[in-house]
Amino acid sequence: MPSTITAEKSAWRKSVREFPLSDDERSRSDALLIAQFLRLPQLKSCDSILLYYGIAPEPDTKQLLEPLQAMGKQVFLPVCLPNRQMEARQYCGSTRLSPGSFHIPEPCEGCPSVKPNDLSLILVPALCCDSHGYRLGHGGGYYDRYLSSYSGLSVALCRDALLTPSLPVEPHDKPVDLILTETRCLSFFPEKRSGAAPRFSCRRSVSAAAVVTATAASTAIVAATATVVAAPAAATAADQDDDDQDDPAATAAPTIVPTAHKNFTSFII
Repeated sequence: MPSTITAEKSAWRKSVREFPLSDDERSRSDALLIAQFLRLPQLKSCDSILLYYGIAPEPDTKQLLEPLQAMGKQVFLPVCLPNRQMEARQYCGSTRLSPGSFHIPEPCEGCPSVKPNDLSLILVPALCCDSHGYRLGHGGGYYDRYLSSYSGLSVALCRDALLTPSLPVEPHDKPVDLILTETRCLSFFPEKRSGAAPRFSCRRSVSAAAVVTATAASTAIVAATATVVAAPAAATAADQDDDDQDDPAATAAPTIVPTAHKNFTSFII
């Protein structure tokens, strides 16, 4: 039998996948998220970056491939391996991509691979995120396993409308360091989790006029951030979180409603 937390995560995924967003709204949201990432101050010092090839309802992150290469960055994409393992393989152009295990383009064999801690930054997939730095993925557990061997900067993109105060979380779930929305950078410093000194911070890096422009554009997409009431998490092993096959016994999909958030450090970038 699936755990209660597994059922809750499946319900969340169903709700996010059904969230109403027109093609135009999605495109405008994607453009703002991509712009936020490209002007992230920490990006300047990063030389090797693991992206993901976003599929709906995720942001269209393939728009980042060419700009990052033009900046001189080494860009890598994930490759799914047996036993729910993953490796980072260098992006060597669109002609060197082939459909992977989930029909998502992956770099072909022969493209160089790197170990997790050889990467400067990992952009982690997220259907939605919460105000504690946790994200909801597709449920395979690939990134939680991969992040357990990684100590660098982790970033997630999340639409303002899909940022919630709390998600169902299990012990193996790994929070990210930064969450970027269309209008904000949410920082979750390592010392809040481990007592270590902060490795980085977000600072204002655009003019007030640019912030107003981005905010106005985002307002056309979302009126507020979102929430749902989730039951307390039940402990389970990472290997049991195979929600990429949504459980038929899952709880009803949560209803996303507007709310406010105060549990994170928020900056405009």
